[in-house]
Amino acid sequence: MLLLTAVLLAAAPAKAAAAPPPISAPLGNISEALTPVPEGGHPLDNPWFARRLAGCDHDQAVYPLRYVSGVMDAVRTLDAWLRTSPKQERRLFGKGHLFELVARVEKSALAPGKACEALGPFPLAVAKAPKLCEGQADGEHWLLDGAAPTAVVRVGDAGQGARDVCLPQVSVVLFDAKGKARLRYQADYAQALSVTVEGDGCQALDFTFDKATQRFTPSPRVVKGCTP
Repeated sequence: MLLLTAVLLAAAPAKAAAAPPPISAPLGNISEALTPVPEGGHPLDNPWFARRLAGCDHDQAVYPLRYVSGVMDAVRTLDAWLRTSPKQERRLFGKGHLFELVARVEKSALAPGKACEALGPFPLAVAKAPKLCEGQADGEHWLLDGAAPTAVVRVGDAGQGARDVCLPQVSVVLFDAKGKARLRYQADYAQALSVTVEGDGCQALDFTFDKATQRFTPSPRVVKGCTP
């Protein structure tokens, strides 16, 4: 009887690993980060920058700190999700990494500067915080803790074929204390939103929006071309 049981267990197909649960929308809130140009001056605690996208017939007000604040809401949601999905957290990294991103951003400030080398197109795929130079690049805004970048907000022109050329493509990237990009928030106003959490050992977790279910579906992956 014991032998028969062992044979049956050996023959039984292995169960597939349970898929990580999705996250219900919204994932962060950036609805107030791009507005018509307001009347009056520029508040010191919430500065805005006038931006006219290619093909658009009017300026719009870009609020970098509102973008970052909205992404912080997403980070807190993701941190709570990881704590309820310990296998995913262990696969990515040890505890606390996302919380550390929030702590770094909270003690940083907007600062003038631009990447010495162009950051590249949307979706922004920078792997490490670049060296910054003096000056200002259109739509590029940096948060620094001292001299160390904690986040970048890059507001670019509308995507190719977009029906409304006044709707930008926006990337927000958060960096850890070593300068590694740990979270990428990619918002195409004319299309959809996606979020990537970058872990250790070339592990990443992508969240893509499913319009039908109004949820963000997580997909683990190994980063191509990465050296652990």
